[in-house]
Formats: sequence, structure tokens, C-alpha cells
Amino acid sequence: MFLRSFLSGKSFHNGNSRLLNGFGRQKNEFSCRKYTSKAMLETIYTWSKKPQRAVTLKELASITEGRNVQTASWLREELPVRLAVQVVKLDKLPYGMCLMPSVRKVREWYVQSFEELYNFPKIKDQSDEEKFTSLLEEIYQRHAPTLVLMSKGVHELKDEISKYYFNNEEKMDITGMVEIHQFLDSFFLSRIGIRMLIGQHIEMHKENIPGHVGLICKKTSPIEIARVAVDDAKYMCERQHGMSPEVEIYGDEKLSFPYVPSHLYYIFFELLKNSTRAVVEHSSKSVSELPPIKIVIADAKEGSE
Repeated sequence: MFLRSFLSGKSFHNGNSRLLNGFGRQKNEFSCRKYTSKAMLETIYTWSKKPQRAVTLKELASITEGRNVQTASWLREELPVRLAVQVVKLDKLPYGMCLMPSVRKVREWYVQSFEELYNFPKIKDQSDEEKFTSLLEEIYQRHAPTLVLMSKGVHELKDEISKYYFNNEEKMDITGMVEIHQFLDSFFLSRIGIRMLIGQHIEMHKENIPGHVGLICKKTSPIEIARVAVDDAKYMCERQHGMSPEVEIYGDEKLSFPYVPSHLYYIFFELLKNSTRAVVEHSSKSVSELPPIKIVIADAKEGSE
């Protein structure tokens, strides 16, 4: 869960949960929805109920430069729906978290991006498409700090609760707030989808990298990416703990598939970062005696055996 990586402190108890529900109800009397005009809020909530179209990597990889206008027209309709859903999710955050300054800033970005796309005129030709792509670039950059601000928002909520109930004499552990865990998982998963759609369209306007279609590499090698992630994770572990376990990689060197290399790298890196740290922290042995971490990469057929 995202929240658990942000917070630490005392154990969370059911009694505190009841208190915090009251805290949330009092805070939500000043709903964060008041920061948006009534007309725009109604529009956002209406759009949030529209169905989202699932898109596969295969479909994204099949898009060519000659279809930029067509793709932009679809994004003009699809992205506001996804952005509206994010606004509604932020509005429904429990325990008054939607009123934390950092979370309100993130919500402001989503509302602004929705309005810009909602008001963008129908895309008729290449000139319109280029203007639309410039807007997407602005939106893409605007939302880049979202992860940092949402993390900050969690800490702001923790501090607010500590002040509200304990006069800052002790820190409140809110890792037991299941609703917030679930929200962050859903929120960031949706964010990945939005940024993938925008990033892919933007990349299609840049100089083509051999073997790539936008962000997607047609022959992504998991072993090659794993090796890069291993080097980075070991370096971080050695810098923080003075040593790091070895990492052994097993698998078919020739295995490849269409994927976004940066996404696969972050998956490997986060797993390895946690694994190397855990091995060091739970072992009293010297670096030469640390048990190795093993990565096994297999295709579907091999993995089923």
C-alpha cells in the first residue's frame, strides 16, 4: 500500500478509528468541492460517470503518425472523463484529507486540466492537432509533481490529526486507514493510465527511436532492464547500509516483448530496493555471507510449469 511507505509511528487502534471518523465528518463540513464553481463541478461529476475505454499496449503500439489527428480527437473525449474521475476521487477522500493544502493543489491541477480539455475546440486538421499536443505537453508537466504532493498531503493529515487530538504531544499513526490505502492505490493506478495516454501521443511527435513506437519498445528485454535496476538498487543499498547482497538473474537472454521500458525498470527497482534493504537489515552476517537475491524471468509457458 502506498500510504504505509509514507508513514510510521504508533499502532493504530479501533478506538482511534472512531475518533478519526468524527474528525473527518467535522472537516468535511467545509467540503473541498467549494473551491470549484457550481457549473464546472456539475460538469465534472457528469463526465466522471461516462465509461472509460480500456486501451491495450498493442493498440497504442499500432498508432502511426498518419493517425495523429484521429488519436487527438479521441484523447480530447477520453482524457476529460479520466480527469473528472480523479477529481471525484479526491473529493471523496475520508478523514478530511481532501482539505489538506497539498491535496487541494493536486485537485486544482486536475480541475484546470479538465477545463482546458473540455473547452478545447473540435480537432479538424493538423494545425488543430498540433495546438492540442502543445496543451497536452503543458498538462503532462503540470501533473509531474503529483506523487510528491500526495505524499506531503498524507503527512499534513497526520500532523493535523496529531494537533487535533493530542496537542502535538504524540504522533498519530494512520496506517490503519484502509480507505486511504485503497484510494491511493486506485488514484495512482489511474494516474499511470492518464500519463501513458498523454505521453504516448507526445512521443509520437518526436524523432523516432529505432525499435520504438512512442514510449513503447517493441522488443523490451526484461533481463537487460533487470541488470540496470540491480546496479542502481545495489548502489543505493551500499550507500545507505555500507553493503549489499548479490543479485542473481536467471532466464532466457533472448526473451523480449512490447512494453514501456521505464515502467518495467521502476517495477524491478522498487522490488530490488526493498529486497536488498530487507536482507541487510535482517542479517548480522558480513557482506560475503549475505544470502543472494534471485530473479527468475520466464515466459508464460515456462512460468506455468
